[in-house]
Amino acid sequence: LGVEYKIKEPRTHCFVGTVGKTILLLHAVDRPNVGAIIDMGHALAAYENCAESIALLKMHGDKLFSVHLNDNYRLWDDDLMVGSIHIIEYLELLYWLEKTGYDYFYSLDIWPAREDGVGAASECIRWIKGLHRVIEKIGMEELEGLIQEGDAVKASATIREALLP
Repeated sequence: LGVEYKIKEPRTHCFVGTVGKTILLLHAVDRPNVGAIIDMGHALAAYENCAESIALLKMHGDKLFSVHLNDNYRLWDDDLMVGSIHIIEYLELLYWLEKTGYDYFYSLDIWPAREDGVGAASECIRWIKGLHRVIEKIGMEELEGLIQEGDAVKASATIREALLP
């Protein structure tokens, strides 16, 4: 059973609106078959760092059960195509999914209201595969080293050079 948190809906705010509240709920329920679903758009709307949310769920019992990928401007759950806005955040998300050993599938949660649905889904998949290639190009060890070093300029240059050769 997966709990998919979301900060708000059209009528009001939700009871389980953040990863922190979700972790508290999962601890209270304390069942091995109950975990969390992270929706990138919901995390963004809650002003969370989705990669950090993934790491927190790993730290608190390896409770990430599923991932929904989409994008938005943080103001609403627009369900835009992957990579529409938050490219760097997506790199970080994919890095932490790999680092934490997430070994399940990703699902797309997009709403291509004016776009061809198959074309939009295909473009999302190309973004995800492309961002995985960027991570492979830099290398997990190099990324870990950049995190440990804490040199933001060097990290930015490394990512920029991998994205924009």
